[in-house]
Amino acid sequence: MTAIATKATSIRPPATRDGLAIWWTGRAKEAGFDSTQALSEALELPRYRLSQIYRAATKELVTSFDSMTALPIALRRILNEKAKLSSLRLVNEATSGDKQTTKLLYALPDGNEVEAVLMRHRGGRTTACISSQAGCARINQRVYSIWLKLHRREVSHRTLAPGTVTPPSAGVELPTP
Repeated sequence: MTAIATKATSIRPPATRDGLAIWWTGRAKEAGFDSTQALSEALELPRYRLSQIYRAATKELVTSFDSMTALPIALRRILNEKAKLSSLRLVNEATSGDKQTTKLLYALPDGNEVEAVLMRHRGGRTTACISSQAGCARINQRVYSIWLKLHRREVSHRTLAPGTVTPPSAGVELPTP
């Protein structure tokens, strides 16, 4: 098994399901580097820094490199210029009138979208639902009609031609339970 070498130790390739390696491989490619090793060498990041940044982003859920106060200020500036913490870009956010449901639409770098719904239940329980049409060439007509029925949307005035892509989230308001 080959490994991606860094200054201090190595990171296993993403095929091993190593979260740190998978996360850094994505960040490296988005920053224009061929590999985590290339990014690590260019930014002079030893293994422990890669681990610190990964932990801050995925476990502590910081939203910017500036929030990573364990990192030197100069490194935070470089990271802000060269890398991104997330591949997602928030496109739309809608919250129901009773504040129990929030629908989020995210764009992926390849142009596909991911929809997430956060449901806050009485009693303190919270549920997240994440769905994606990423990779689907078009929405199946039958699936779309079922979706419309489930959401009790009247669309008698709308007719979808075969092959038409109309994402279910387009123009839909969140119902109030």
